[in-house]
Amino acid sequence: MRKTFAKCRETVYNKACYVWKRKEGGKMDVRVGDILHMKKPHPCGSTAFTVLRAGMDFKIRCRGCGREVMLPRLKCEKNIKRIERQTPPEP
Repeated sequence: MRKTFAKCRETVYNKACYVWKRKEGGKMDVRVGDILHMKKPHPCGSTAFTVLRAGMDFKIRCRGCGREVMLPRLKCEKNIKRIERQTPPEP
């Protein structure tokens, strides 16, 4: 039996709905200079990436080997486990 959320009217198993539910008001607050810890590691073994560009696509740099990768925003947000920020979030 599949359950549904009242707000987005999508099934629980739909990952887009899960991403929408965990961030309030649309997009995740990812800024240039943030350190993203991903669920899946880079082939070099590191799971930490630095954000170089944020928009419809993210340009991220692996903190292990220095390789730069461009990813669509939805795919990148789906794989984020944790965000580290040097400055506190603005109110």
